[in-house]
Amino acid sequence: MDQQAAGIPDPTPQLVFQTLLAIVEEVDGVAPPLRQLAAIVAKNAVGSSWRKTMGSREWSRIPSQEKGQVKEAALRLLFREPSDVIALQLGLLITNIARFDFPSEWPNLLSHLQSAVLRNGPASMRDRQRALFTLKSVIRVLRAKRFVNEPSALAGQAGDITITAQGTDIS
Repeated sequence: MDQQAAGIPDPTPQLVFQTLLAIVEEVDGVAPPLRQLAAIVAKNAVGSSWRKTMGSREWSRIPSQEKGQVKEAALRLLFREPSDVIALQLGLLITNIARFDFPSEWPNLLSHLQSAVLRNGPASMRDRQRALFTLKSVIRVLRAKRFVNEPSALAGQAGDITITAQGTDIS
C-alpha cells in the first residue's frame, strides 16, 4: 500500500530551501556554525536521493517557482557571504542544482558564473575565486551528466567559456 492510499500526506519539502537560505542570509542574527549547517543541509537535500529514479528525487518535487527563488538566492548569497567556508557550501549547492536543472531549467547558469568571473568591483578577487570554483565544480558535474533530450547542451555552452585573467587564457 502506498502512502497516499494509506492517507499519509506526501512529504514534499515545500519552502525548506527558502527557509534554509534565509538562515544563511542572517549574517548578523545567526551564529556562523548554524549558518554553515543550513547551507550544508540545503546542499545535501538537493542531491539526497540522486540514486532513485528521476520522478522520486526530492528536487523534482519542489515547485518550479521555489526552484527559481532558490537558484537566485544561492547565486546572490554566493557573492555576498562573508565566510569562505559557507560560500563553499553555497557553490556546491549551485553545483547540485545544476546536476538536475541545467540546461533545460537553468540555461543561463554558465553565463552568470562567467560574468561574475569577469566583473570588476570592490570584492572582485574574492567573487572571481568563488565564481571560478563554482564554475569548475558545475562543469565537472555536467561532464559526467547524461543529457537525454539535450545532447549538445553543455557542448554548445561550455565551448563558449573563455576567461582571461591577467593576460593568460584559462579556457
